[in-house]
Amino acid sequence: MQNPINVKVDLEANAAYVRYQPSSGGERFARNERLSQDVVIDFDADSQVLGIELLAFDEDAIGVARRFAEAHDLGFPRDLAGALVAA
Repeated sequence: MQNPINVKVDLEANAAYVRYQPSSGGERFARNERLSQDVVIDFDADSQVLGIELLAFDEDAIGVARRFAEAHDLGFPRDLAGALVAA
């Protein structure tokens, strides 16, 4: 299982990003895939997941992102939904 290397939550923007590969100035980004209205997956040229972007930070988006991560053997923050309580 590949664990995230960074998790960024922006409560003001109501968004989050779970990063799995180090950022290298954007040259690794190749494409993205929208899983739902509020969840976008970023891939590199080798189809490896760079990160999961949550455009709306709510239980539905977290659920979609978590299911994708689990199906692709990616760790997903267990307590990410806890940040919703702090909002």
